[in-house]
Amino acid sequence: MQPDETRSTYATTLAAASIALNVVVLGLCFLVFNLSGKPIEDTNALAVSITTIEIFLVVVALGGFWMLRNNVINTARAETQEYLKTRQDAL
Repeated sequence: MQPDETRSTYATTLAAASIALNVVVLGLCFLVFNLSGKPIEDTNALAVSITTIEIFLVVVALGGFWMLRNNVINTARAETQEYLKTRQDAL
């Protein structure tokens, strides 16, 4: 593996582990919140926690896209250049 690939793999693994850990901790927080038993007027605690988790996951998905965007662009550029070289050699 080249240094850039190793760095990219490490960053992706670290980001995935961080997201997974945050989701687990957030889920545990909501579980404790739901099990607290304190009544909340006109609010279903489970609905609030599920909606919050959904919003969090959307934000994480968009953030993940922007984190990997540069790597994807560079890889696509390199693959395209290689493909064009092989096509030019064939002509």
